[in-house]
Amino acid sequence: MDAAIRTLTPRDVGVARDLVHRFHSATLSDHHLESVLANPSNLLLVAEHSDRVIGFLYAHWIDRLPVEASQLFIYEVEVTRENRRTGIASSLLSTALAHARQRGARTFVFTNHSNPAAVRLYQRAGGIVKNGDDLLFIFA
Repeated sequence: MDAAIRTLTPRDVGVARDLVHRFHSATLSDHHLESVLANPSNLLLVAEHSDRVIGFLYAHWIDRLPVEASQLFIYEVEVTRENRRTGIASSLLSTALAHARQRGARTFVFTNHSNPAAVRLYQRAGGIVKNGDDLLFIFA
């Protein structure tokens, strides 16, 4: 499948609004979305086919104390059900990794064994599992 991968900017609020509604059934204000897109710590890539978003990758640049280089934390990768296993997620991931390499940054992502598609995606991209015993704690 041929899809164009691009980075959303504050001018793409409408695209972001549609993406959030389509993939998360959520409605966010244009002001909030513009703020997210204008924040240089955020990276929102979309895969488009025929002017329709069929996938996205959302990541954050994280500054580190012990070194001057930041890291890219991939928070979410989603592809429409009908476009899965067509290389869209791989294209999004490789674009994000290229952004990180351009900045001299390392990239990391969390997933778990119950998401075998994500595990395969990250393994194929050369990701290395550093700790097979990760835990995620969420605080309200």
